[in-house]
Amino acid sequence: MAKRISTKNVGEIFELHFHGGMNQDRWDFYRLIKVEGKGDDARATFQDLEPNETFEWEAYRFNGHWAYGSSANRLSVSK
Repeated sequence: MAKRISTKNVGEIFELHFHGGMNQDRWDFYRLIKVEGKGDDARATFQDLEPNETFEWEAYRFNGHWAYGSSANRLSVSK
């Protein structure tokens, strides 16, 4: 199984590892909604998996890695 966000399929659920910031060393499962763009212009949209929750958020490419938040904290696939 690939361990890169850009190689995951839309609709796939997988665990993300949040590095740094308030979410430091947190792991959570999210559904991939879409990936748009290429290289450092790529953006990925995720959906929270909490029951009755429709919250969506975006990650983006920054300096060669996936990031989240205004501080460009690193984001990676855990499993």
